[in-house]
Amino acid sequence: METNYSRNIYLGFFSLLFGIFLWLYVLSSAQTKGKSVFQISYSLPPNLAIVSKPVREVKFKIKGPRVFIRNLTMNKNSHVINLNNYLSKGKNQVKLEVSELGIKFPFGVEIEDVEPSQIEIKVETSQVKQIPINLLTVGKIPLDHKLIFSELKPKMISISGPLSVVREIDKIDSTPINLNDLKGSGEIKGNFATFDTRIELSEDNFIYSYFIKPTRSNMILKDVPIRFLTPHIVKKADTRTVSLMVLADNEESLKYSKEDLEVIAQIPIDAKKKMKIPLKTKLPKGMHILEIIPKEIEVHLDLGDEK
Repeated sequence: METNYSRNIYLGFFSLLFGIFLWLYVLSSAQTKGKSVFQISYSLPPNLAIVSKPVREVKFKIKGPRVFIRNLTMNKNSHVINLNNYLSKGKNQVKLEVSELGIKFPFGVEIEDVEPSQIEIKVETSQVKQIPINLLTVGKIPLDHKLIFSELKPKMISISGPLSVVREIDKIDSTPINLNDLKGSGEIKGNFATFDTRIELSEDNFIYSYFIKPTRSNMILKDVPIRFLTPHIVKKADTRTVSLMVLADNEESLKYSKEDLEVIAQIPIDAKKKMKIPLKTKLPKGMHILEIIPKEIEVHLDLGDEK
């Protein structure tokens, strides 16, 4: 038993000695410099908000063993300042030295500079308020389309912050939504434009829902009569009616009568007894011809003066 006890003491001693040598090796390894950034947040007493522009990050210029510097510069560092420890009853302003905030670095790492070196905090009573989202847009919905439905979810959000700041805010702008890109129906996740950093929002984003419908309609009009413009007698024609493929700008253009539509066969004075005549159309405003079926007809004429 005495032998095992002595052996354990020796092993423990050598382990400790090895650990000390390893630590000294780390500390004496290649020295380097870097910059470590700490994100700063604040813990506040109830019903208070920071009215001064709060410091959100502190930058340290540091030097020391490469292994420590690499970790401190690459990792995300954060620190919470508990203002309950600094704001006594009735006190609404405090100046803090960054060196006294308790931000710690590994042994062997030296701080060469810090920015800022001081943080000034001023607080006042906080307030919560509901405000509408102001949707900003760029571009236009195409002329041959119409926005039938749109909605924001939510329409209102809650903001909280210093009373004097919240009191002046009556809406929050969105980042612009491009109407040129919208077709059919869908949803877009929208974000808020840059706002006062002293204000906290109840939502990180919003949803814009929309439904856009084409105002133009394709349709085929059948059995539209042909109007013959000629000084001659038309004895025979391939057909005296045609079909029209048209495009209407809106639904109102679909309300028409046959008298509103004209398909014209213009026959020249010096026409031959038999010839092919191209057809033309005159349509109501808002209606556009895509195709005449057929595009031309063959006519047989009575020229009268021929012997």
